[in-house]
Amino acid sequence: MGRWLAAHELPLDPDIVTIGKGLGAGYAPLAAVLCRQHVFDAIAGGSREFDLGHTWDGAPLPCAVGLAVLDVIHERRLVERVRERGPRLLDELRASLQGSSI
Repeated sequence: MGRWLAAHELPLDPDIVTIGKGLGAGYAPLAAVLCRQHVFDAIAGGSREFDLGHTWDGAPLPCAVGLAVLDVIHERRLVERVRERGPRLLDELRASLQGSSI
């Protein structure tokens, strides 16, 4: 708990990750493809295209929303706070659901 990406909780190190709804706070149509430098270099050295195109690519408002979301996460230390408080929440949820069919 308390990582930037769920993939960081797994015993793997992905070369490519996609992100979406959280980046746009659930309001703005925004997504991104994150990749390691060697993946980008391989594409740039081959077809030289990283064509992920949509009609709204680079729209200023969703990009501004994405930057604002990242600013809030950073300024409020949300990732660190989840890491600090998450285990307690998990323990309380488990205790509350003990004996439940959920």
